[in-house]
Amino acid sequence: RLFCAAGITIRMLVNKIKDTAKKKQFELDSVAFSQEQIAQNLDNANVTLLGSQVGYTLPKVYEIC
Repeated sequence: RLFCAAGITIRMLVNKIKDTAKKKQFELDSVAFSQEQIAQNLDNANVTLLGSQVGYTLPKVYEIC
């Protein structure tokens, strides 16, 4: 799961990740969300990435996890 301020800029990264995974025949579920959706979308996530503009939310992510 990837999170950024609005979920828009990180979508470009999600698309690149998906393209690379497909080329390497790697099964991957990669999704972008806005920072307001962090609490609702951390369940069952193996990896969570925060965009630099929302790095200040890291303590909140730790609390949720």
